[in-house]
Parts: sequence; C-alpha cells; structure tokens
Amino acid sequence: MRKICSLIVILVWVSVQTFAQILPLSDQAEISVLNMGPGNEVYAIWGHTAIRVQDPINGWDKVYNYGTFNFNTPNFTLKFLRGKLDYTLSVQHYYNTVAAYGNEGRWIQEQTLNLDQTEKLRLYELLEENYKPENRFYKYDFFFDNCATRPVNIIRKSIRDSVTFVALPTEKSFRSILDEHLTNDSWLDFGIDLIIGARADQIADPVRQMFMPRYVKEYFGPATKGTDVKQPLVAREKVVLEETKLPEKDFPFPFRPVFIFNLLLALEILLFVLSFRNKKAYWKVYDKTWFIVAGIASVFLLFMWFGTDHLATKSNWNLWWINPLFLIVVFPGSVNFKKWVFRLLTILLILLIACWTLIPQELNLAFLPIILILILKCIRYGFPVFQGRLSQTQ
Repeated sequence: MRKICSLIVILVWVSVQTFAQILPLSDQAEISVLNMGPGNEVYAIWGHTAIRVQDPINGWDKVYNYGTFNFNTPNFTLKFLRGKLDYTLSVQHYYNTVAAYGNEGRWIQEQTLNLDQTEKLRLYELLEENYKPENRFYKYDFFFDNCATRPVNIIRKSIRDSVTFVALPTEKSFRSILDEHLTNDSWLDFGIDLIIGARADQIADPVRQMFMPRYVKEYFGPATKGTDVKQPLVAREKVVLEETKLPEKDFPFPFRPVFIFNLLLALEILLFVLSFRNKKAYWKVYDKTWFIVAGIASVFLLFMWFGTDHLATKSNWNLWWINPLFLIVVFPGSVNFKKWVFRLLTILLILLIACWTLIPQELNLAFLPIILILILKCIRYGFPVFQGRLSQTQ
C-alpha cells in the first residue's frame, strides 16, 4: 500500500511539473519592458532594462533580469577585469523588483508591448529557454551584450526582426552616450576615457545605442513592427516609480581632474624654469614617481587590450602617451641610452598633441595637461641643455 501511495504521489508531482512547463500564456497576458533609472553604485549608474510577463489568469507577474551577477564568485575582481565573469538571467516577482528599486529611490518606466498572441507565446518561450540552467549564463560585454541589449534582441527575435526604429536626429558614438551619464562624475569620466579605446568612438546605429537602458525607452516609444502593415511596437506607457533619490553632485571644481592637473602643470613649468639654475635630488624623486605611475598605467592598459575579452578596451590610443617606455627610464642603466629614450618620448608626445584631432579616438581634455607635464620632464632629461648632471642622481 505504501508503494502504491508513493507511486501516486510521484505521478501527481510529475504531472504538475509537466503541466507547469507546457502551460501557455493566456490571451489576457501582457509583456512589457521595464526601464530603470540610474543608481548610486558604479555598476548601476547606467540604469537597467528588464522584461515583465504578467498573466492574471495563470497568476504570473514575473520580471526577467539579465543583469544579475554574484559578488561571491571566486576571483571575482580578476574575472570582472578580464571579461570572464558570468552574468545570468534571473527571474523575480514584479513587486519585489519594484520594492527594491523604490528603496534605492530610482525611477521605473514601463512600456507595454503591442504583441499578438503568437508573438507573446514566442517571446515567452524564448525567455523560458534562456532561463534554463544550461542557457542562463553569458559573458557580459559592456557595449554589445549586456542587460539592455539582451531584452532588445530577444524582443526583436520574437517579432521576426520586423521592428523599425526611428533614428535620432543627432549621430552618437558609444563614448558620447556614456558621457551623457557622467556629467556629475568627472573622475569616473576621466577613468573610463583612459581605459576604453577607439571602438567607443564608432558611431552607433539605433540598435547599438540601446546598450544604454535610457535609449531602449527612447527608441521603443516611436518604433513600429510589421513589414506590410506598420503597427506601434508599444501599446502604452506608464510611470511605475518616480525618482526620489537626490541627484549626485560632482566634486567641487578644485578637486576635479582638469583643475588638479593644470595646477600640477603650473608646478612643472616652475620646476622647468628653476632647472636652469640648479637641480635638487627630491626633484628626481618627484619625476621618477611620474614615470613609474605612467609605466604601471601603460601595463594596465596593455593588459586590458590584450589580456581581456572586453572589446571596448582594445585599440586604445592612450598608450601613445601612457607609454611603456617610461618603465625603461626608472631602472638603473646607461644614462646616454635613457637620454635617447627621453628624446623619443618627447617626439612622440609632441606628435600626439599635433595629431590630437586626427586620431580615431576622442581624448579627455584632462589628459592634455598631463601630456604637457610629461613633455617638460622628458625635455629636461633628454636634451643636454636641460639635463645637467643627471648621472649624479641615477
């Protein structure tokens, strides 16, 4: 008798699971895009995009979120830097999602998609297929495969790519789109412009611009679907949450990169003038500190180019001025050889300024005073009239 009861329980459980897996969306189901405003954390300042599936008949109201990652992943920092970190599709209840963003003071705007039943079923099946344990993990790419591009691409796929997006009147590069979100954080803007390379300056078409959640909302609003008969992609829009967090403020001007590095440039000009009269040993320590920092930074940029899977950090023209040659001059060696290295660096740095507007990468203006500082240092060490008794302090 016990075996029979156990068998019945197993059969009922299997039947329920099977039914749950094949349970289709009802004709009252709705699928919408949720766009979330930026948060205060670095990984959240760009905002977020997710997909909501609501079916009152089946009692579903869930959010498919492609932006989940685990801070406890072994070697998290190294994997993140190398582009090896697994991001995952997770599913949460809609009200839990709203509560979480509400606690952070972030806005949520919802765009309900104008899909027929076939398109809804296809999109839901694609989401569920993505959510299978063997499919839910993916390697994140900042521009081309992230929490916003995945929802956009899966929606386009469910409508057989018959979506037409209306291009904005102004062309935008990936970098210019990033800059729109960094107006209140000059140091983060400085760091990002240092790390990402020339690919960020490519003009992004409407689909590519939707790597940024804000542009998902902007492009989905006027978009249409269908080939012969055009229909709006979005049936209606609504604000789920208003923003309540205070806007972030940038550092006071004296603590921003442009001011600090121009102040250091003024100091360097003073040192350059004083070098005609005499030289101090502590000047050499100060100079070598600059060369060491530049050399280490160049190694990091080379690592981000060749040692990672990040497409955004490749082809980085900042290596023209943050040059590995600076590492050569900080180690013991021939003074005459170092003199020629400094001369080569001087020529390279001056050429960079001359070609500032010609290279295929937009350089942050805060880089200019740094480059001028390095030029003055290289001139002092590379040309005999400024070199003086360099050998005494090597």
